[in-house]
Amino acid sequence: MERHPLNSTLHLTTTQLGYLHAVFQHPSWAEAAAALGVSASALSQGLSQLETNLGVILFERESRRRTPTEAGLVAADYAAGVLARTDELANWVQNRQAGLEGRLRVGMVDVAALDYFPNAVERFRTERPGIDLRLTIGPSVGLLEQLGARDLDVAVCVAPTRPDPAVVFTELRQEPLVVLSPTGAIDSDPSGWGPWVGFPKGSHTRAIIETALHGLGADYEVVAESHQPEVLAQLVRLGVGWAVLPGSTDDHVVAFRTLVSASRVDAIDQPAAEAFIALL
Repeated sequence: MERHPLNSTLHLTTTQLGYLHAVFQHPSWAEAAAALGVSASALSQGLSQLETNLGVILFERESRRRTPTEAGLVAADYAAGVLARTDELANWVQNRQAGLEGRLRVGMVDVAALDYFPNAVERFRTERPGIDLRLTIGPSVGLLEQLGARDLDVAVCVAPTRPDPAVVFTELRQEPLVVLSPTGAIDSDPSGWGPWVGFPKGSHTRAIIETALHGLGADYEVVAESHQPEVLAQLVRLGVGWAVLPGSTDDHVVAFRTLVSASRVDAIDQPAAEAFIALL
């Protein structure tokens, strides 16, 4: 066989390496060819092409036998390693496409993470241990901004008052918003309610509350702000002001807010994100 100088760039294929690996795994070339599902001549031609590409002789022909050379043994060892890593890569891609591998970045408002969906988070971690789940807890506006900037894959938040055509929203639950007063008494005339402690300007929940109270004839003068419902409830207990917070339908309900899952319209192949949303 004519030897060729080895090029700096090898033109190899996993098929050729598979041929080489097969002849070392079976007692005869005929059995190797059968295992590969090719003819004996196709196997021989493939290995001849591999020898040409490598510029070395892989087998010495002794009568009807083909004995591997030292170069053949070295090449076969490398082929086994490459094929094993190729299988690992194929399995990784398959698991990723099935939503079993990779990273998922989820943002949640505190009430969703702590009160409504902690079991969903735990179940997702248990069922998909290969997913690197990253959680961000924050207000809805910030979470949707991160979703739009592609820093999050899924957001679980309060639905904005204006729809965003770039985002797919899926309703999860309706949450009543109830009035709380420092004394516990709620006058029948809303014009006497307040002053208020409330969520910061720009928050989705504040916009819902402000619209609802104005519709009832209440003046919405905010004297203290916080993103944390627990902080606002404590301020009410301290007598700082009234508040409208998530509660139950047994209380004085003035409005409802909708908790949603949000994902980008242009997101492609996100089975892990879809699986997470399905658990909510």
